[in-house]
Amino acid sequence: MVSVAALLAFPRLAAFLDAPWLGGPPVLALLGLSALSGLFLALAGRSRIVSLHFKRIDEAVEVLTRPDSPRTETLAAAVRLLDLAHLTAGPTTVEAFQPEEMKERLGAAWDLVIEVERALVEEGLVYATFTLDPPVEEGS
Repeated sequence: MVSVAALLAFPRLAAFLDAPWLGGPPVLALLGLSALSGLFLALAGRSRIVSLHFKRIDEAVEVLTRPDSPRTETLAAAVRLLDLAHLTAGPTTVEAFQPEEMKERLGAAWDLVIEVERALVEEGLVYATFTLDPPVEEGS
């Protein structure tokens, strides 16, 4: 972004400062190259972050759906899945998966994930993903 702003401003700055070399082709070429490399690095970095995020989600689901997973690993995978439910890669945050699709993928582990989410939401540690409505207390 800075390179793009500089690319647009340098010719005017060169005229204002009476320094024609500042708005010359070599300087503008370097600024253009800098802008393109910044764009490439931003896109490549974002795709790497996103692919790593989805890989971690798949790993958590694999542990949750494996019948022989130890209880501690299963609980840790449920917490990890809930932590990864939202993806922030840049100025926006989006859901990393659709809750309905994840319910199908989790199968029998769904109930455990729901209970873990309720406990974490109550403590303010995660945003609700699957349980958007708080649990109704008895007698209310």
